[in-house]
Amino acid sequence: MMQPQPLDPAIALGKAPKAYEPVVIVGGGLAGISAALELVIFGFQNLYMI
Repeated sequence: MMQPQPLDPAIALGKAPKAYEPVVIVGGGLAGISAALELVIFGFQNLYMI
């Protein structure tokens, strides 16, 4: 029988970015602003939009 697996393999392997690492978002349109909002909701603090 198969064991349940996490949905995101990056999280399972520990390769997901940490909340203290800087994130660069390219583009300030609807998608860029939505990405920034989601990252803030998940606790990211170092966001750079270009």
